[in-house]
Amino acid sequence: MSCISPINIANITKPCTTGCSYKYNYGKSSCVLVNKGTYVQIQLDSSNTVSFNDANYTLSEARIYKPSLHTWDGIHADAELILNHAGAGNNMYICCLLYTSDAADEED
Repeated sequence: MSCISPINIANITKPCTTGCSYKYNYGKSSCVLVNKGTYVQIQLDSSNTVSFNDANYTLSEARIYKPSLHTWDGIHADAELILNHAGAGNNMYICCLLYTSDAADEED
């Protein structure tokens, strides 16, 4: 599976018309953090899985980018967590947990 990254994710106001079924089973895991320079890689030791439209995937790694790798409507978030799932002969990347700091929080 090839993909082009980073991408700009536009604000979509159209309703989703495709049936999407997403279920996750994330448990406790010991992690190893590795500084890769442009991101922090999180290596996991347990089986964390998701099911997307009846295809099963296993979480293979997580990455934290600061600032975000991708942009939303052309703007970087302060940080982004990317979860990389492998399975069904494909990789599935899920971007989630965007973090934008509040200027007031930084003053504390």
